[in-house]
Amino acid sequence: MAANISDTDVIIDTEGITVPECAHGPALMFVRYSGSDAGRRFFACSAFRDRKDCSFFQWCDEKVSQEKLEMRKVINKSMQPKYSHRQYRERFQLVLKGIHKNERQLCRTCGLFLLPDEEKEHEDHNILNKINKALLKLPSQLFTPLDNNKTYAQYLFSKKTVAFVLEQLKSLNKTHVICLGAPRIHEAIMNEENGMLKSYLLDLDFRYMQVCGPENFSRYNMFNHHFFDGERSVKFLTKFLTGCSHDQVAMVDYDNHTLFRGDVKKHGSPVRIFTNIHPQKIKLSADEGYRFCAVCKRYSAKENIHCDVCDSCPTKYGATYRHCFKCDRCIKPSKEHCEVCRTCQLKGHSCDKPSQGCHICGALDHKRRECPEKGSQKASKRLNIDGLLVYFPYDYIYPEQYMYMLELKKSLDAKGHCALEMPSGTGKTISLLSLIVAYMKANPLEVTKLIYCSRTVPELEKVVAELKNLMDYYEQQLGKGKPKILGLALSSRKNLCINPEVSQERDGKNVDALCHKLTASFVRANHKRDATVPVCSFYESYDAHGKEMPLPEGVYGLITHANIVVYSYYYLLDPKIAEVVSKELSKNAVVVFDEAHNIDNVCIESMSIKITRRTLDKCQQNIDGLSKQIQSYYYLLDPKIAEVVSKELSKNAVVVFDEAHNIDNVCIESMSIKITRRTLDKCQQNIDGLSKQIQRLKDCDAERLKTEYQKLVQGLRDANIARETDVILANPVLPDDVLKEAVPGNIRTAEHFLGFMKRFLEYMKIRLRVQHVVSESPPSFLKDCYQKVCIERKPLRFCAERLNSMMRTLELVEIHDFSALSLLCHFATLVSTYAKGFVLIIEPFDDRTPTISNPILHFSCMDASIAIKPVFDRFQTVVITSGTLSPLEMYPRILDFRPVTMATFTMTLARTCICPMVVSKGNDQVAMTSKYETREDVAVIRNYGNLLVEFCSIVPDGIVCFFTSYIYMESTVAAWYEQGILDQVQKHKLLFIETQDAAETSLALLNYQKACENGRGAVLLSVARGKVSEGIDFDHHFGRAVIMFGIPYVYTQSKILKARLEYLRDQYQIRENDFLTFDAMRHAAQCVGRALRGKTDYGIMVFADKRFARADKRSKIPRWIQEYLKDGLCNLSVDEAVQVSKRFLRQMAQPFSREDQLGLSLLTVEQLDQEDTKKKLQSRMQYV
Repeated sequence: MAANISDTDVIIDTEGITVPECAHGPALMFVRYSGSDAGRRFFACSAFRDRKDCSFFQWCDEKVSQEKLEMRKVINKSMQPKYSHRQYRERFQLVLKGIHKNERQLCRTCGLFLLPDEEKEHEDHNILNKINKALLKLPSQLFTPLDNNKTYAQYLFSKKTVAFVLEQLKSLNKTHVICLGAPRIHEAIMNEENGMLKSYLLDLDFRYMQVCGPENFSRYNMFNHHFFDGERSVKFLTKFLTGCSHDQVAMVDYDNHTLFRGDVKKHGSPVRIFTNIHPQKIKLSADEGYRFCAVCKRYSAKENIHCDVCDSCPTKYGATYRHCFKCDRCIKPSKEHCEVCRTCQLKGHSCDKPSQGCHICGALDHKRRECPEKGSQKASKRLNIDGLLVYFPYDYIYPEQYMYMLELKKSLDAKGHCALEMPSGTGKTISLLSLIVAYMKANPLEVTKLIYCSRTVPELEKVVAELKNLMDYYEQQLGKGKPKILGLALSSRKNLCINPEVSQERDGKNVDALCHKLTASFVRANHKRDATVPVCSFYESYDAHGKEMPLPEGVYGLITHANIVVYSYYYLLDPKIAEVVSKELSKNAVVVFDEAHNIDNVCIESMSIKITRRTLDKCQQNIDGLSKQIQSYYYLLDPKIAEVVSKELSKNAVVVFDEAHNIDNVCIESMSIKITRRTLDKCQQNIDGLSKQIQRLKDCDAERLKTEYQKLVQGLRDANIARETDVILANPVLPDDVLKEAVPGNIRTAEHFLGFMKRFLEYMKIRLRVQHVVSESPPSFLKDCYQKVCIERKPLRFCAERLNSMMRTLELVEIHDFSALSLLCHFATLVSTYAKGFVLIIEPFDDRTPTISNPILHFSCMDASIAIKPVFDRFQTVVITSGTLSPLEMYPRILDFRPVTMATFTMTLARTCICPMVVSKGNDQVAMTSKYETREDVAVIRNYGNLLVEFCSIVPDGIVCFFTSYIYMESTVAAWYEQGILDQVQKHKLLFIETQDAAETSLALLNYQKACENGRGAVLLSVARGKVSEGIDFDHHFGRAVIMFGIPYVYTQSKILKARLEYLRDQYQIRENDFLTFDAMRHAAQCVGRALRGKTDYGIMVFADKRFARADKRSKIPRWIQEYLKDGLCNLSVDEAVQVSKRFLRQMAQPFSREDQLGLSLLTVEQLDQEDTKKKLQSRMQYV
């Protein structure tokens, strides 16, 4: 116990020092910090703080004379009890056996049972008479309670508390109890009739030597671990402990003491029990004002609110504590943080007084006044985000990051969705991860998982790198106490497969097919019988050794154990992929869509289908092939299906859609299908082959088909169980729309299903024989289908699942050969499932070859909210974020959700490091625009070329240019070649061009970076909405200027786009021009945003089209760019733009250090705590 009640601290380490003794055992060493003796050490009594109770005092450097030592021995002996323990026991036996109960007396003043001849000595004292044997068994009620609370930790329990403690001990099957300063517990145990419990009392109070023998009592000083009877007491205690299970209870208590009496407490006097019994095992009654904390796994008072920061229930009893983030601990409400003492003290305290413990470095071997770190203010990286302790792995934080985390926490607290626009290059990813990981740590039952979605592999790699950095910082700060976070990044086999034979394939479908060919369960079974059958050595090795690992085998099994999952949008939005990977996630998950500016398109694509004549032909081939496969696999294993691939993921996860500016397109893509004539031709071939082989299979293994039939009668969901390597197809519809009933009878048998598909295929071929564009709704299509070939809606809904079942039963290896038939089945399922939000468009010609007949059927999703609705419904928090979400109010409309917060953040800069401008005309005053009517204008093309040449001559290192489309870029570059502009460009920089081939583009990017690294400089010509515009960062010298040639409108003559615009107008009252402008500006902003990837970076953003200066376009540019796009920069000629850029580049060439940013664009934790700073930050934020 530290004697820290004044200006004094205890020094525990006395090694090598001779410690003197007083009447209460070895003394303690102390040191003072104030007065004339500041810093001087001394010895004093360990038990008594008041010199009136024990006057012992000795300076550590004092030389004590022999006379003084002899005098001290006399004083110590005089302060000892009058009798020895044996003598006290002998006297008590005389009182007990030799004196009648009516004559027994206790001097309560001296605490002594009196013999007959001692009455006169105590006649002036408080005498208790007539003591029977029942009272003698309750000495704690006979003796007067000692009121020296600085010495005697002997505060007595009430009867109710005693009964509760004994009941708990018995229920836990305890046998041996040490009562340290708890005589009432001890006597209750000793008075137990059955004697199941044994007790030993350790107490400083000599009076108990009368009623307790040495076998169950020792006089003991807990402050210095001193036994007054020396080795004799130690032997008795050791004997008591011998034979027990070493799970004894040691307790110190106080209750019903004279100092605590009264009605001031709500539930009476406080009770504290220090014990080695786990708190979880001690059950307290709710009627007594207690509650069970599910986090701490123990009972505590109702007022004792769990602190998410400390991760504990800090209040012992009474008023609720509050957390001090500067001290990093919970404190009483009566205390406040003192900047002088650097700890929390009572209000109005004197700052020259120390507090307990070292609150500077946390060490236990010294006090704060001796701390070597005192006075060295170390920058803290733990942030207080609205009461949440957030570990941030950097020394400084951007103001935007702080405000971003505040808004993100609001959404998590409200368990709602949000849309947040964060400027490019301001640390959005680490802000997300830091806040959500801290929230998961503080609220483990509310948020169990973070699902982080982004568009491209480079973006996912950045997320994983930031997560590793954050976890390293947690380990550095907390060591073994760091949160156990498992991060899992998922990508396609094309990106992650390590088998050299498979990974050399460039096409993703071929990689999937080869992997399936080597890892399917039936292939591996064949390998065991025939070693010549090829398998994947990596997979076999894992399967052999992975069984002993704590995590189950298979990547999908890892998802249930991972706290943070990082993958592409499609893994969550595309039903075909989500069915396998993200089947059931818990409500308490948080979803983040990063870079979500185009997420509506992703949603639409995931639900759309395109079918051509070639697709139908391929379908025919697929069916033929399936028939052959049925014949060749008649001898294989019994078609039992193993455990389910998809693991249930908890609902209490957070989902993040990063770079979600295009999330609507992602949703649409995931629900759209395109079918051509070639697709149908392939389908025809497969169906013919299947029909023949099924007939043969009937003669060879009819039982096998019968087994599958019986399972289909029970229902597809019961039969749809397979190993992770056997998953071939997934249902293309959303989980809530999947039928969970038995398959219709007309498609249960294999031959009936193929006959059904033949009829549907013939109908599809008829529909593709058109000479003009046809647009109709799904109900209209189904009505026509029924009238012409008598196909009803219900069996069409089961096509995808039925084909999936057949392909698993046949144990197919070459699954990629059946992609056409799979596409046709997906189309059949989708068109029969959704009546609204979709449109069928049949075009007789391909846009690229308008003179050649090549009919295409587009089954296109019009409503992005269809694909993303299950995400909003299933997860408590979905975060849509990007650097380019303006205008924010558009996303809740097109995605049909209600965010709890929508905010856009500006960029605080110590220097203006971005220079946006609108170049509207050339030096010849001819307007510059990419409008369709003027695209072929030689003067416009020439002015665009002159703009590029001029900037190449003044801008160092790399310049990235974006065109509105590949066609426009190709025609413009061809004209520049004829005009000699490319030759002028290459005098200053090397030229690289993005193409539609991914490999060529990657090579161009690599060489572009090499040219910039080597100082040669380079120009990269790219396309908006292309690969370069998404996920490729051109930081620092890789992108000193970005030029946007024209406004990247989508092709407005597209029939699909027109249908979608009509749908948005009718359903959401969004005008066509508003949506087209919104779509174009988000892509333009995404392109120019590539130039700035941090506050130490700088770049020029050129909007080369006069239409950018219009209010409807300019207002849709993100706010962090708008702030620096002044009126004087909105109608420039090429020469004016060059002059502005020169001036800007000269300013950027001036020295710029971190110190220049401190307090402006870089903040410390202390600066964030200032109220003025918070008000400034709040004023700069814009809510929508």
